[in-house]
Amino acid sequence: MVPFDTKYYLIINKIRKMSNGTLIPDSNRTSPPEEIRFEANAKELSLAIKDGVGLLHKEGYNSEAPMLIEIGIQMMRLYPRIELIEGFIRNSHEFWIQIHDREERFFIENAYKVWKHIPVRNIDVFRSLFGQKRRDGSYVVPLELREQIWKIFHAMVKISIKYVHRERKPIKKQDSSGYSYTVSFMDEIDIAHHSRMWGIEL
Repeated sequence: MVPFDTKYYLIINKIRKMSNGTLIPDSNRTSPPEEIRFEANAKELSLAIKDGVGLLHKEGYNSEAPMLIEIGIQMMRLYPRIELIEGFIRNSHEFWIQIHDREERFFIENAYKVWKHIPVRNIDVFRSLFGQKRRDGSYVVPLELREQIWKIFHAMVKISIKYVHRERKPIKKQDSSGYSYTVSFMDEIDIAHHSRMWGIEL
């Protein structure tokens, strides 16, 4: 029996047609599809948020109760994978530069917008995770946890870039100067620019 991941890529490459270009082999056949990897990272993010909220709650700061975060985690697990990643892309792509540069004002001002496609009322918890300080000026949520959240966001953006590239059904140009896309998909996103900025080989 052919493993699931290999079977998936065999099917995808079979249905890609050669038209004025070369069929694009997937350079990472052993990886599951982008929507599955994105979902895994989203779950990791929800667990990191749960840890941060637990710290805030333990020290008596006004934040969402851990039980509400748990409800949000369960809702995310039930959310369709494609809607999860595509909603994230539509809501976040204008902030990808902020995320790349790790601008903390992204979490203070805009992070809640990224997940507005998910009907969970505690999305704006990022403001507390990255902004809440003690009286002595130290952050309640430690640097290590905040760094973990940044890394997860970076991974989700990189996966999103590859997802958009995939969904546009690319074909390699004969002169090797890049790709031509055969499907219109989220055309407002400059994938060539973002792939260079994020160091992604498409």
